[in-house]
Amino acid sequence: MPAPLRDPLDFAGDDGGQDAQQHGAVPRPQGQGDRGASRGAATGLSLGLACSKGGAGRMQPGLLALNLGASRKASLSVSPSASGPSSIAGTPTPDDAVRSTDSDALLSRLSAIAAGYLPPNAFSAELLSAASSAQAGWKLVPGSHAAVPVASHVAARRPPLINVGTYLRCTCMDKRVRASLASSGSVKGKRKGKQVISLGAGSDDRFWRLAASTDPSGNSQHLERYVEVDFPQLTASKIRSISRSAALATPLTNGATPPLPLTQETGVQITMDGTELHAARSGYHLLPIDLRHLAHPPPHSSSSSSDTAPSEARAVLREAIDPSLPTVVLLECVLSYLEPSTSDALLGWLLRDLLRTCPHVAVLSYDICLGGDLQQRSASDGEQQAIVSEFGQVMLQNLRARRLDIPGAKATTLPHMHAERLRRTLSPLPERELEGNKRETPAEVSVQATSLRSIWEGLDAGERDRLSKVEGLDEVEELNLLLSHYCISEGRRILCT
Repeated sequence: MPAPLRDPLDFAGDDGGQDAQQHGAVPRPQGQGDRGASRGAATGLSLGLACSKGGAGRMQPGLLALNLGASRKASLSVSPSASGPSSIAGTPTPDDAVRSTDSDALLSRLSAIAAGYLPPNAFSAELLSAASSAQAGWKLVPGSHAAVPVASHVAARRPPLINVGTYLRCTCMDKRVRASLASSGSVKGKRKGKQVISLGAGSDDRFWRLAASTDPSGNSQHLERYVEVDFPQLTASKIRSISRSAALATPLTNGATPPLPLTQETGVQITMDGTELHAARSGYHLLPIDLRHLAHPPPHSSSSSSDTAPSEARAVLREAIDPSLPTVVLLECVLSYLEPSTSDALLGWLLRDLLRTCPHVAVLSYDICLGGDLQQRSASDGEQQAIVSEFGQVMLQNLRARRLDIPGAKATTLPHMHAERLRRTLSPLPERELEGNKRETPAEVSVQATSLRSIWEGLDAGERDRLSKVEGLDEVEELNLLLSHYCISEGRRILCT
């Protein structure tokens, strides 16, 4: 049940319980129908769990989560039932547990920025709600686009292992997104516009960092559309942050600083329930959709509008994207929270239906590898056995204590298994499986998966030395073990014309 950047073990609250911001709210754009507010969400296990020495000198994952990633989903409906069971009498549900991990990846990014691993930016702290910052031990600095850890709060700053993991996840995903935006070129000599579809985006700030980038190889000049999908509770929180921040609102209007709160005159449309946003001038769209409804749409029902909303999830996303544009699909710790059959159905519909005619598709997925990458190095390429390491077993135990389940990660435990999943869903269907008179266009498909440990080992020696000295990193064995349990998989499909 996923979405992008959070750690399931570190529950930093958000202000999702507050009433949705009504300022600047406008009716839904024509043609979108009377859709509801809930579109699922998904969270993701960022980089993993913090590590501590335990037992006979063996390192075990601690309860402090490493926010190297997270994922989200969104759901499409006015009724709470549309996005899964909701809490009753204060009892949290599995969906509540997934949603509650949203702010962890953001807090990990802030920790890595404060410590000096990542460069500062004007957006990360702006997405941190007052409730989240207070609970997690951070203090917002008015007028500075910054947040600083409260010295007395021990959980505010992450340990060096987590900060290094956060650095690797953020920089590697950023680098690959920029490379994908810069590489696919024009479509038959026409426009150069690209689009990004981020599933389970949560509090991710990548759109704003791309918009502010001066790097010609990967800035907003390549972007025509940027579509984010997550739970309605999370999209509502993000919209509240955008509505009160000039730093976040300005890029949505293509550089003209808008009056706050946002109004329809600024070119930004926010639905009356405060869960959906469309910024036509910048091409940014924030949609509340449950990824489970994209994978398995519920049957249409005429009983009530709230019952029918989930069945419209695919139409909502289809309306927001342009399948003729080269596309980058982001899934950060999303697939780990989905049942394997749901992940296959989601990727199958996305890549073989929604983006079937897309000339160039790149899929970037950040995932948990419960088996680590050590078995991977001795396994044959064809081996598909789901191995869970001792470290992975402790991760699962800690997650269960927080009512979090990761069925996708249990089924896909090694890096090469993540790569093969992308190969299956990116490859054209055999003709016998095509519907009607459809014909597949020949395509070139390539996939790869790399553990964070391999990425760390492949860093320039000077950069690795810098990172090791930021806080005096000395737990090398523990770091390698932790990083071996996360990977980044990448798949590309280029239609042959």
